[in-house]
Amino acid sequence: MTPEDQDDHSSDGGSGPAKGLEPGEGRVLYGEDPDGYDLGRPRYPAELYDILVERCGLRAGCRTVEIGPGTGIATRRLLDFGADVTAVEPNEAMASYLSQTLAPHVQVLLAPFETASLPAQHFDLAVAGTSFHWVPQRAGFRQLSRVLRPGGATAIWWMLFEDPRQTDAVADLVGKVAGHAPGMSAGDDDLPFQLDEPARRAELTDAGFEDVESSIVWSALELTARQTRSLYASLAALLRLPADERDRLLDRIEDTVSNDCGGLLERQVPTAVYTATRP
Repeated sequence: MTPEDQDDHSSDGGSGPAKGLEPGEGRVLYGEDPDGYDLGRPRYPAELYDILVERCGLRAGCRTVEIGPGTGIATRRLLDFGADVTAVEPNEAMASYLSQTLAPHVQVLLAPFETASLPAQHFDLAVAGTSFHWVPQRAGFRQLSRVLRPGGATAIWWMLFEDPRQTDAVADLVGKVAGHAPGMSAGDDDLPFQLDEPARRAELTDAGFEDVESSIVWSALELTARQTRSLYASLAALLRLPADERDRLLDRIEDTVSNDCGGLLERQVPTAVYTATRP
């Protein structure tokens, strides 16, 4: 990281969703269990992809770079629309998983997005699904501007896995043990980082993007006890815990869903979507 980028990220104890974590740490946490990650992570709502079509020009043949695709949850849907996807993944285990499960349909590049060797002014669309907080922000926006063609679009979104308007038995349990609800660290005025629309839009505008828009899409989340365990096992706040402490908490989470929630955790959760165009 260059000196100018040392404070160039939102996840280093500021107001970002992974408070207290630097991008380099976050990028290595997620490779322990790609299969479990893929099981636990909810799929994005259909309305998100409607936004990508309407605002960002997602279509067959759309040259798309995906930032931090993980196990390819969004990648698969982009392929369904006929997009030509280059997946830039900094985690070696996740990149290997992508190559094994989606090859030859996706070009997988193992690299941090901000330093990845990508062609200039090449892509029609750049997307980041619940991942852009792991990118040093100024460097990330510079790279976005560099790789998108003039008139190309970007879409950055985050799904929250808990309802910020109300709590439940699992959220309370995790909050007591982990210190805060994963992915729900609040910024100014207790507004979750992901849902702070004025701040996130301002970042895109300050980076030189135009036609900046945002939407909050609400969707139903229904998880079995096993899926709930897998979801929380994939979150940074729990991944940082010592293994024995994490396992005890995951056991309690699974028991809580089985015994207190009738075997099914039901929530309404938001996905915050931010779109913009490169001049």
